[in-house]
Amino acid sequence: MEGVIDAFLILARESDVEPLVERVDVVALARTEAEALEPLLEGKPVELQVHSAGRCILLAPPRVVQVVVGNLIRNACCYTARGQINVDINDEAMIIRDTCIGKSAETLERVFEPFYRVAGEADGGQGAGLGLSIVRRLCDRFGWQITMESVVGQGTTATIRFV
Repeated sequence: MEGVIDAFLILARESDVEPLVERVDVVALARTEAEALEPLLEGKPVELQVHSAGRCILLAPPRVVQVVVGNLIRNACCYTARGQINVDINDEAMIIRDTCIGKSAETLERVFEPFYRVAGEADGGQGAGLGLSIVRRLCDRFGWQITMESVVGQGTTATIRFV
């Protein structure tokens, strides 16, 4: 919760006021977040793995990176009923692929809108529909590019390019 509050404060500040930054190891952070989110997969036949093909070190506020990475992994855990979630990290990007319910083209157009939720999705009605909106705004604020691709019935891929 503290991370979300920090993220809101950063977003509320003027863009010319730079937040305090540190070196953040994205691989280590993703592994910590994945471990913390494992309980969301309890009772589901889902395998969650974090892979790295290099080191991804960002100069950024650690809480911001935690909110972005944690939210994307949390969404994958909530919406994947079976199969796998792979978090692949290289020197420049993080790619989260899951075997969730997938999203239609119409849904993909709106996933980053505040309060947008799809009725009947697999998360049991949790959340307010703010997570991806916050992720998009944080990515925009720090110059990261986020994209999402999906195929209904096959899964979703979220990619953040940190360069």
